[in-house]
Amino acid sequence: MTRFLRSKILSVARDCEQFTAEVRVPNIAGVACLDSPATTATITADLRVGARLGVQVTPTLIINDSLLPGAPVAAELEQQIGRRIAVSRAAQ
Repeated sequence: MTRFLRSKILSVARDCEQFTAEVRVPNIAGVACLDSPATTATITADLRVGARLGVQVTPTLIINDSLLPGAPVAAELEQQIGRRIAVSRAAQ
């Protein structure tokens, strides 16, 4: 595992722990699982896929091989999907 991926995983763990402390939720099993090798492997695989696809921010939606970064409102999402469907149909 690269140093970058390890730092990302640790960052996720710290964010979860900080969130649970801020909202006064006990440190639940879901947060504790971040220390699990299986969880580390899953997060590492997800980060690699995201990097390979060019994902820079979360959330990022992928529609017909196009990246749509950010969290669009419903109307914008419908518009983006419609455009990509039209492009896909035109290419057929």
